[in-house]
Formats: sequence, C-alpha cells, structure tokens
Amino acid sequence: MVGWKCPTNPREASGLDPEAVHVPDWRGRVHALLVADGTELWSRDIDINGGRGTFADPVAVRDGTVYVGSQSGETGLVALNTQTGDTQWTASTPAITGGPVVHSNGIVVQSHQLVIAFDHEGTRKWTFNVRGDTQCPLAVDDRHVYAATQDALYAIDWTGEQAWMHEVAGAQFGASTVAGDSVLVQGDGQLIARSSPAGDEHWTTNASGRGRVIVAPNAVFLADAATVTALGSAE
Repeated sequence: MVGWKCPTNPREASGLDPEAVHVPDWRGRVHALLVADGTELWSRDIDINGGRGTFADPVAVRDGTVYVGSQSGETGLVALNTQTGDTQWTASTPAITGGPVVHSNGIVVQSHQLVIAFDHEGTRKWTFNVRGDTQCPLAVDDRHVYAATQDALYAIDWTGEQAWMHEVAGAQFGASTVAGDSVLVQGDGQLIARSSPAGDEHWTTNASGRGRVIVAPNAVFLADAATVTALGSAE
C-alpha cells in the first residue's frame, strides 16, 4: 500500500532522520520531505547547472546536518541544516565521484583515485590515493574507511594511513559493506568477507551480483539484474 508520493524526479531516496527523508534529484536539487505525509519542508539548488547524474551517491545525514556533493566539481562538499536547508559550510573538492559517507570520526568523499576526509566543521583532515578509478560506494566503521577499486580493497585508518589492502589481480570488485567485524566485497562471482581489523580472510562464497550488499541480523542479501540471493549470517 502506497502511503504517499512526491514528484521530485529523485535520484535515490536517502538521508532519513526521524522527521524527514532527504532526496537528491537528477537536476541538482536536494529535497526534504516529511516522513509522515511527504510534505516538502524545503528544496535547495545545489548544482542546478551540473546536468543529469549530478550526485554520485545519495546524501548523508547525521546530527542535524545533510551532506551532499556533486560530480561536476563546481560545488565541493556542502553541509545543510536538516530543518531549514540553510548552508552550514562548504569545503572545496574536485568532482565527487563517491560519497559523502558520514561517521562520528568525520565525513569522507572520493574523487576518482583520491579519498578525502573532513571533520564535522568542514576542515580537510587528510587525503589518500588509491590505484584505479572504479566508482564504488565507500564504507566506514569505527576503525577504517573502505575504498574498493577494480582489483583491490583498501582499508584506510581515520588518520589517513593505509591499514591493509586486499588485492586480486584481474578481479572486478564491487561495493564494500561493513558487517560487524567483517567487511564484505563482491568480485568475479564471489562474495569475500575479510576481518575489518587486520584484513584476514573470514570466508569466501560463490555469489553473483555487483550491487551493494544488504546485511540483516541473520542473513546477507545481494542482487544482480535478475535475482536476489540470500546467504546466512556474515559472522
């Protein structure tokens, strides 16, 4: 049963807080919609001249702030107030091709081979170069930032130093996902679980699909163009 609809031409619904869902659209705008009935609380033009595909990933929300950035390279990273849509700060970046992802340790974005971390006031903390330019969503936990390229998974600690790297020559890695003390990554028809602290292999199983893995308490789900696969717990 449909509760409500709002014609925003959305890229992907995201950025949920207790009162509103924050939705970027294909025209460079971000909308705040009331969860209860879809009423638009505010709408902001972030990169109206950026064209289709302005946003690489959905927006991120934490502690009253919406974080967003565009692939055009014109906006940088923008922090908006969740209640009003007013700009809290902006930080200069190249084109944002991944993220933002927000954590208590900071905000992380990716620009092609460059991973960039900011504090919650918009000050740049560090940058890290990965090899390759595959645009896979970033993942974070208390220990690390995880960036997947075509054939490698990087774990970068919150000081900007490489903690470990898992590399498979000729692989085609997809998005990484944190599940407890494991980080999951897809590649070449397999789902690989590695220890998030040290990168040791937990397990590997055959599994198709290259989208983001969805982790539930007792199952792991992944999808390709035709099927959804359910696996047992990630632990």
